[in-house]
Amino acid sequence: FIFKLKEFRSNSSDFKYDLTYLSTGDSVTLNFSIFDESNVEIDSIRLVKNSFDKTAKSERIFIEPKKGSWHGRFTTKFLFTDLEKFYGDELPKIILYAKKGPMEFTINKGAWKDQSELVNKIFMVIKYNK
Repeated sequence: FIFKLKEFRSNSSDFKYDLTYLSTGDSVTLNFSIFDESNVEIDSIRLVKNSFDKTAKSERIFIEPKKGSWHGRFTTKFLFTDLEKFYGDELPKIILYAKKGPMEFTINKGAWKDQSELVNKIFMVIKYNK
């Protein structure tokens, strides 16, 4: 389990996510929360970098009001090998596809360096222990 990661930003919404890898499979579960002023139903999530572009369907876990906004929690899966490619040097963006249109989240260079270094170390440990 890789704890809550939260440095991706947009103008109007907050995005937080965590990763779970079970040694019995080849995929990683990516659970994410979206905090927005409106009730947002997410259809899919797209991870994008210059050399990488993967989209996966998302399923709702719950949606609830929270302090004047809405908290939506969703889940999706990506192949472990695909997420390894995502966590590289290039700055990525995450796009959520909602009924109200696409929502794009970006991260600054320093935060991405810290986040990708941490996740890559954890991925290395996973690969050594397979």
